[in-house]
Amino acid sequence: MVLSTELPFAIGAISDLKCDAQVTVIVPNRMHNLRFMLEGANAQMRPPEQNVRPGTIIDTVVVHPSYNEFYLNPHVALQGTAKTPRFTILYDGNNLSNDAVQLLCYTLCFGHQIVRLPTSLPSPVYIATRYAERGRALLNASSTLIEVTGSDTFAQLAQDLPYYHSEVLRDLRVNA
Repeated sequence: MVLSTELPFAIGAISDLKCDAQVTVIVPNRMHNLRFMLEGANAQMRPPEQNVRPGTIIDTVVVHPSYNEFYLNPHVALQGTAKTPRFTILYDGNNLSNDAVQLLCYTLCFGHQIVRLPTSLPSPVYIATRYAERGRALLNASSTLIEVTGSDTFAQLAQDLPYYHSEVLRDLRVNA
């Protein structure tokens, strides 16, 4: 879906802007069952001390043989076992080296403005996930409003959905 639909649109939009920028598509994913432990860890160590260190990259042995992927643990797991994200390079129009892509992904994990520690995902992905959650909450709230008010006009929803009017969303905080 990304390569067949979204990538051509992105490249087309860049072309329409008369920009010669190239596109690289990297997909981080935490939905897997692999967990990495520090070599030589023992049961007497506290659980966070048994995790791989921040900045650890695994790009051999456990990666897919056909896809260009790697595991990058950018964060400190404050509790329990770290869930190290898997990064898959779907398209590389910039011809970046694997080391350059890995460094880029690691560096982007330090861009979150709310905490000083690196996040488990690159900050743009982490923030986009938060906004998707916000959008889902707004959609759910709008569905409820349509059922209650019977109105689905944009003007009515624009008045009903701001946080300060919403019973559901009023006390939620969203940060960029």
